[in-house]
Amino acid sequence: MKQTTVVVSSSLALVVALGLGFGIGRATVTTPSTTTTTTSTTSTTSPTSTTSTIPGNQPAEAAWPFASTANRFMTPVGAARSYATTFLRYTSPVVGTFQQGDARSGEVLVSNHVGGTSTSILVRQLSGASSWWVLGSAAPDIHVTKPAALETISSPVTLSGMSTAFEAVVNVELYQDNSLVPIAATTVMGGSMGMMGPFTASFSFPKPTQHAGTLVFRTYSAKDGSVIEASSVRVAFAS
Repeated sequence: MKQTTVVVSSSLALVVALGLGFGIGRATVTTPSTTTTTTSTTSTTSPTSTTSTIPGNQPAEAAWPFASTANRFMTPVGAARSYATTFLRYTSPVVGTFQQGDARSGEVLVSNHVGGTSTSILVRQLSGASSWWVLGSAAPDIHVTKPAALETISSPVTLSGMSTAFEAVVNVELYQDNSLVPIAATTVMGGSMGMMGPFTASFSFPKPTQHAGTLVFRTYSAKDGSVIEASSVRVAFAS
């Protein structure tokens, strides 16, 4: 088994290896290749994207779109724009171009105005299909360390990381699949005035009716209440 690592950007980390995790930092995409050995020759074949699904046929890695809807996106920018406006609640986002990672994944930067702070929306083609799915998002001023991507959580869950925001407040909402209404919300307090500071909190939530969901960490503009940045983490729910 050998691995090839491709650098995407310095704004996020996206790792594919028996599962998927992402965070803030140096971005890499690790794609395994398969090696077949006979008594006389060794050949290497390019891998195809694989994914698991949860009940309801939602890809375990994918926060958006919901598999229960007819929405499918044939371009990564289309998927990112929809996630930004519908799920993260940007009002009129400035959407950048697709930045390729490996052959089937990458990122699209969005901000709430020209020159504004950019959030990286992580996108990937899953299960060998041509349509694009959103895995989550990563904001430079909201670094989430717990829970990790694809972690199985139960109530209460510990939230931790580093952030900077107006008056230090980062708003947190937990969504379960197939709903745009959060099942619980809280706030965490990190750094402010551009200075990063740690946050930690115990977050309680009611028992979900779905098998998985997404945690969203947002900051809002003090001027007009619009979304400035949003980091989002895909999670599974304990039985």
